[in-house]
Amino acid sequence: MAYLDRLSALRLLAAVPLALAVAGCVHQTAEVGSTRCEASPRTYLLVKVPACGATTELGSFEGEDTDLAAADSGEAVAETKVADATLPNAGPAGDKPAGDKTLVTGSIGGKAAREPAVTGSIAVPPRDGAALAGLSMPANSDMRAISEEVADHPDVLAAREREAASGDEIRKARAAYLPSLSLDSAVGIDRIVQGNGKGDPDLNPYSYGVKAELTVFDGFQRRHKLMRAKADRDATVAATRDTVQQTLVDAVTLLAQSVRDKAILDHRRAYMKRLDAVMRETRARKREGDASDTDVQQVRTRIEAANSSIRLAEGSLAETDAQLRRYLTSLKLSALQLKDLARALPPSREAAAREALDNNPMLERANMRAEAAEEERLAARGAMMPRVAVVGEVKSEGEQYENDKHNTDLQVGLQLSMPIFTGGSRIADMSQKKHEAHAARHEADSARRLVVAGVDGAWGRLEENDKALISSQARIAAARRALKGVEASHDIDESSTLDVLNAHQEVMTAEIEREEFLYTGVVTRHLLLAQVGRLDDVYGLRDQGKMASR
Repeated sequence: MAYLDRLSALRLLAAVPLALAVAGCVHQTAEVGSTRCEASPRTYLLVKVPACGATTELGSFEGEDTDLAAADSGEAVAETKVADATLPNAGPAGDKPAGDKTLVTGSIGGKAAREPAVTGSIAVPPRDGAALAGLSMPANSDMRAISEEVADHPDVLAAREREAASGDEIRKARAAYLPSLSLDSAVGIDRIVQGNGKGDPDLNPYSYGVKAELTVFDGFQRRHKLMRAKADRDATVAATRDTVQQTLVDAVTLLAQSVRDKAILDHRRAYMKRLDAVMRETRARKREGDASDTDVQQVRTRIEAANSSIRLAEGSLAETDAQLRRYLTSLKLSALQLKDLARALPPSREAAAREALDNNPMLERANMRAEAAEEERLAARGAMMPRVAVVGEVKSEGEQYENDKHNTDLQVGLQLSMPIFTGGSRIADMSQKKHEAHAARHEADSARRLVVAGVDGAWGRLEENDKALISSQARIAAARRALKGVEASHDIDESSTLDVLNAHQEVMTAEIEREEFLYTGVVTRHLLLAQVGRLDDVYGLRDQGKMASR
């Protein structure tokens, strides 16, 4: 009982700073090595946990992983870096980023032989809590390989072809400003037969000529059609960017899912090994009379359930990799790793919303479509105005007979045409184009609201996920400490075999929960960057060509 009292006291002491960290204090100071920083309550796993003015260490435990002990005690793990996103002005990991944020770099995780350490960077938020924390999946990245695969995806190639076709529409609209030239020629046989059956000699008439026409005024239809073609091309460029970003998000989501499924499978296999060890220990205790058949059956039941979970995890991983092959056809999936793009994000929620309004490809496409619809409406109105053109023609006619008759005519003049009555079709066309322009403008306004709401929602989900991720790491640390305590009490017959099994399962569940949060964080950051309009630039897929000048 004295041992249990000491164990309970140790658990209580460990829970006090954890509860204080979760509750949080507004003005807290944390120490990481020789670096001091204003810390958010959610950074308590990578720093010494402050308790409203006092600094309390969770302490280290004998026989535990060194990485985990360092995380518990607030000591930064040496030689751990986080790869930066490939953005201009992005400093190296560990530098102080733009704004009032301090970057704390550390490593949390278990033994390398059992599971890879999760490398991460936490951007400590300012007091307004707007900045995001970024714990990452494996820090090294195959961004270039992923970019090359996405660039050759059929959806992206089709979007590039549509973009090229839209450039041809601009050239067609500009051609209306140039004169049109046409060549006319004709030749024939003409023979007159008299009543007595005799015919006159054959006449061979011929003609040829060149006609030129240049439109001088057409109610500004040419100008509006050219502007519409340019707006259509800009909309197509934005649609191409949207396709590239969506394809990137789809590929990264599946790749992150594959990384997550592999990690979960590793955790379940490690759990199976621990259950096998428990089974061997339980059978040994049974031979000594310290365990019963019920204890052995309980362990066997857990092993069967674990085997079933492993088979399900293997099937899920195989299905994910099969879907991933639609995007990454020539890469070795088992060697691919993802980069967490926390440092590529804007510094605050408000900055992300402003940048999305300026750079989101979906919103840009909607705005360009609205502009194209407006130019189409103006062109329809110009069709009601008169059309003036300069027409010139040179024509030569003749007959090949005994004496070759040959005449040449030259005509130059102005041609004026204006619709007077068309049965109401032109008025109906003007009304149609007006309503289509208004509809396109409303769609652009709706897209603007969707973008702002999407950025706000993604930012909120990311903040909550980052908090949950750090909480899950606390749960892992607590579960491992509890497992050690249960095993110690089981050695002196103070805990049952079922308690040991439940403690092992709690460790596995906490580890799997962390993998889910890691997956969600990586995918949500990619989605947020796509909303902001930076994702294609981060992966080096932004088209370098300038948009058509309007």
